Amino acid sequence: MSSTTASAITKGKRSRVARVHDKPAREEQPPAPKRQRTTLQLAKHSTRAEQGKYKYEKIRGFMDLPIDIFLAINPYLSPSDIISLARTNKPLRRLIMDQSSTSIWLKSMKSVQGIPPCPAEVSLPYYMAFLFMNECSFCGNKAVEVIDTSSLVRLCQPCNASTVHHLQLNHLASLIYNHEVSEYGLQLLQVKYALRRNMQSILAQYLDLVKSNDHVALEAWVGSKRAAAVERHKYVPTIRDFLFRLGCQVFRERESEISHRLAYEHWGQIVWNLHDPEFLWKWFTFLQQPMPQTDRVIKGSDSFLGIKQEYYF
Repeated sequence: MSSTTASAITKGKRSRVARVHDKPAREEQPPAPKRQRTTLQLAKHSTRAEQGKYKYEKIRGFMDLPIDIFLAINPYLSPSDIISLARTNKPLRRLIMDQSSTSIWLKSMKSVQGIPPCPAEVSLPYYMAFLFMNECSFCGNKAVEVIDTSSLVRLCQPCNASTVHHLQLNHLASLIYNHEVSEYGLQLLQVKYALRRNMQSILAQYLDLVKSNDHVALEAWVGSKRAAAVERHKYVPTIRDFLFRLGCQVFRERESEISHRLAYEHWGQIVWNLHDPEFLWKWFTFLQQPMPQTDRVIKGSDSFLGIKQEYYF
């Protein structure tokens, strides 16, 4: 490359650099202020740990209550309230489920009239959950199909099929907590069922005693198990009657609440066609639906029920 060409290229570079440096520098503008996020946005975009911390801060005030104040409000809480409180977080669960907190459960039982005494074979929290929580005792499913008052369990359809055992008519059937179910065939039969785990436990103990060839211990064991089963079966009618009365009370309260809501929404007095079987069937079907009675459900119920209205001003 010739010297003339090299000098021309160098001169062009210097001129471009000079023009770049001759441009006035842009004034740096301050960044736009950030928009403050609302509480809803914070709750939506926060992490799981932040949400857990936020929930803990909400109930920290209740956790800091002195034990005397908690015991003072305890008689006004129902057993279902105590169960819901124990399921709130781990500290409350440790406090309420501790054996020294039996007085909390006993005071809550006094707020319910006619509650049967707790059998000695089960704990008080489990017994309260069986009476007042409509959920499966094994998996927690809300669709309960069977309420076994002898074994004190509520069962959904899958758990009922997998955990219930048909008892054969032998001498071991009288040693197990069982319930009778009427089945139709050629004649009405009383078929006995029991939990499979109870059946397996009784059978294992019985076989161990038979192998030991200790007839005295076997007779004593059979006598104690039979007496315990008879004692448990004494509570069955009382528990069954209590659950029936409790269900009727919940049904009446739900019927009264829905009736008032319907009358309020339609600005008038509702005329019930109680002599129409079709209306009665629709009404009881509507009451048994396990859904919250929101405004949308109430407003759409008149078309389902075909309710007549009388307006007054």
